[in-house]
Amino acid sequence: LQHYFIQSNLRMRFNSSMGVALAFVALVQLTLARHHLEKETFEVSYDDDWAGVNKVEENVEEPPVLSKRWTTGMCTRAYPYAYQDGRYCCKYSYEKNSWKGNAGCDGGPISQESRCCYLNKYKKCAYNYCSSKQSNAGTKKILSDLTQKIEDKIKNFSSLASLKEFLEIGDNSLEIYQWEFVNKLVEKWQDLSLDDEMVSWIFNNRTIMEKIMTSGDVDGNLYNEALYIIAEIMRQDPSAKTGLKLDLAVAIGLTFSSEVPSLAYKTAIDGIARYHNFSRWADEGLFFEPFYSLNTWLMRYVVGSWATDEEMVWARDIIKAEWPDYNNPDKIDSVTHKMVKYTMYNDEGTSIQNKNFYYGLPVTLEVLHKYGAVCGGISKFGVAMGQSFGIPGLPVGQPGHCAFIW
Repeated sequence: LQHYFIQSNLRMRFNSSMGVALAFVALVQLTLARHHLEKETFEVSYDDDWAGVNKVEENVEEPPVLSKRWTTGMCTRAYPYAYQDGRYCCKYSYEKNSWKGNAGCDGGPISQESRCCYLNKYKKCAYNYCSSKQSNAGTKKILSDLTQKIEDKIKNFSSLASLKEFLEIGDNSLEIYQWEFVNKLVEKWQDLSLDDEMVSWIFNNRTIMEKIMTSGDVDGNLYNEALYIIAEIMRQDPSAKTGLKLDLAVAIGLTFSSEVPSLAYKTAIDGIARYHNFSRWADEGLFFEPFYSLNTWLMRYVVGSWATDEEMVWARDIIKAEWPDYNNPDKIDSVTHKMVKYTMYNDEGTSIQNKNFYYGLPVTLEVLHKYGAVCGGISKFGVAMGQSFGIPGLPVGQPGHCAFIW
């Protein structure tokens, strides 16, 4: 489906037929999942001294300073999952999928026997031994309740027309989106907490949940991370609850649920800071006109740029100062090929395939403009130039070649 959208020049929009199809698939999934859920137990209790591990006070985020004696404790709420025999605590509830395929590092649910952590997001245990802080039993209970509620409503349906009529009622479609959201968390052994007022408000808002669940996949099914990012943006900027700012906030949340690295500096880009910059740039009218009518799915191909925000400012400034005739979305390819010379060797004869081609400099847009590149660098430059003006794009790998679309 994504391939079809791309072939249609990134102009496709989700429509009512797709919404019905998505809901129908979700209803089939929840019916099948129910047979599994019925076998689960959702009531969990813990002894005061669970498995020999001393409990930590609930309102204490970080453990106390270690003494020389053997100490045990729990991982923190921010990094709740213990692994490597209790020596480390992971942010996520499953392992990294190592290319070596080692046991304990194959993308499965994390445990004390696991050897690695998804995205390497971990902290060293502050005790001699740590246990995991939480389970996702509560999330399974949410899924079970939603399953029962939806099944009770649809058990007498006899036709697709009945299903479509059911979905046209706002509360019903909200429950479908909620079910699909929670199901994706359970699939990856993740937890959902609705204690936060803003998180709960988003989870119960049909418009926002529809955007979250119909705007493309989320790497690693980290939908809870996406939800928390969106909630934090809305706390900082209440205008993000509606309109263009809402699409921008959801696009940021979905995209930055996993790290988005800077191509030049190899460090993670701050998604919330990017929201505020894009919000300001949109208010200032710095983007080309198509940006202001993008849906959330397409906006992800803008905000997910590997260029830093500072590089995007440079891109707009240089076009305005030196290439004003190319200041429109139809000429992104033309200005890209004029600004980045196809170059196999630098002035010292060093090949583009050698890491020293750029003299040890971070490969920013400005460096690409100054020293040139081959197809890969040129394509990434073109994508970033378009994104700097609010135009979706991505590089396209081909056998022995790279291109880009926007």
